[in-house]
Amino acid sequence: MRLDRFMAYFEKNHRVTVETCRLLPPEHWQWKPTASIYTAGQLLCHIAYSQRAMTEWATHANFEWRFKEATRAIDSLEKGLIYLDECHAQAVELYGTLARPNSRRR
Repeated sequence: MRLDRFMAYFEKNHRVTVETCRLLPPEHWQWKPTASIYTAGQLLCHIAYSQRAMTEWATHANFEWRFKEATRAIDSLEKGLIYLDECHAQAVELYGTLARPNSRRR
């Protein structure tokens, strides 16, 4: 897959994630069905952190997973979406550093 096509896919998935998060009622932000399941805030943190981490692995191949950072509680949707956007922006910047060999191929 060409980088430009991947980036379009990457952006689309980010928008869908944001739109989906906005559907969660605020009273359910800290809810979890069992003790071993993430809250919505922890899950959003995990998604955001994972997005950045996977990009760092792809671009630098030397990222260290930090579990506590990846699962910390985020106490509101607004803060969660800010963190998600920050991680996404970092990922986009990192992907932009990739060499674009074969950019003429389809």
